[in-house]
This record gives sequence, structure tokens and C-alpha cells, in this order.
Amino acid sequence: MSPDPSLAPIDQSYWRKAVFTYDFFGKDRSHDFHAETKPVSAGPAYRDVRFNGSEVTAFWPKSQSDNRIFAAKAAYLIVTQSEWAKNLAQRPDSMPAAGWHDNSMDKKEATRRRLVKAFHRDLHDRLRAGEIAVWARKDRHYPLEPIKVEEWGRIHISMEDIDFKNLENGFCAPININIGTGRTTCYENVKFSKTDIFKAYPLLTEPFSSDLWER
Repeated sequence: MSPDPSLAPIDQSYWRKAVFTYDFFGKDRSHDFHAETKPVSAGPAYRDVRFNGSEVTAFWPKSQSDNRIFAAKAAYLIVTQSEWAKNLAQRPDSMPAAGWHDNSMDKKEATRRRLVKAFHRDLHDRLRAGEIAVWARKDRHYPLEPIKVEEWGRIHISMEDIDFKNLENGFCAPININIGTGRTTCYENVKFSKTDIFKAYPLLTEPFSSDLWER
């Protein structure tokens, strides 16, 4: 396909005094000014500015879709938007107490904490069964590496249920060492396979009870 004959190359020196207006977002904006000099009187303004596609992708290659999700984010989605959590939330007494002070909480707080604890237990049963692929880093400077199935007898994903905001904001879910296992390495930046985790805990189209999660 031949170039549009109405287009002309812009001299490189133009960009020493020019800036983009960012008036090119949205439909039918090709006739608006896309670039102009500062001050405007210092040179021409241009409409319908275009780039060489191959050069753009060479500098900013398109990222590949990542089939992984941070464990904290996945946990929050599951306990607020999954069929599994909805069923348990409707019968909170079927879940084990979240701690010795469980009976001193209001019903909603106790249910939230019990859900996180129940999810933690159910998740680790699935991890030990090899149902969900997991990656993590030994240190922030290390690459993500897969966690082997046999490791789950000695480590666990931490989900702090004392403050549910930890899950909501992603401030949790490092991999910690189970006491008495002799393991010395912890992990951070834990990620699940999206395919695996949401196959195990399918999400509903919307939260099952906004009232339960209101603060």
C-alpha cells in the first residue's frame, strides 16, 4: 500500500522546539493539531502525525500476554467474587474459627476472616496436589521461578487475615517457611497461573455480597 500522498516527512530538527498536543486520542481527531512548537509562533503545527510502525515496535516492543496473576490479587478476587466463597459465606458456621477472638467480632468481620482462613487451607490442599502452578522470587533481584509441588510440605503462602486490606491492596502473600522443616529460603512476588487458579475457583460476574465487604 503506497503512502498517503498528502503526508510529508517532518524534519528531525523540528522536534528540538516542538511538543505533542495529545489532541489525537479518540475518534475523528486527525484534523486537530497533533504537534506544535513552543512558543507556537516559533514554527508550524502539524495535523495527523504518524510514525513508522516498524521503528516504534523496535523501541517499544508489544508485551506478551502473561498468564500469571499476583497471589494477593487472586486471593482477594476469590474470597469476594467466587462461587466457592459465596457458598461458604452463606453458612459461616461451617467454617473453622479464624482465631481465639473470633467470637468477639461482629458477624461480617468474623465471616471475612473465616473465608480467608478457609481459602488458605483449601488452596494449600490444591497446591500439594499439583493443581495450581506457582512462581516466586527468592529475592527482588532474582527472576521468577516455578515452585515445585513437593515444596508445599515445607512452605506456605502467607495471607494475613488480621487486616483484610492486606489482601485487597496486595500487601501480602510472600512464601514463608513452615516451622520445623529446616527450610531456610523464603520467596516473594508470588504469582499463580490464571488458568489454574480460576479453574479451581471460578469467578462470578460480580461480587456476591457487597454488604459483606463494606467497611
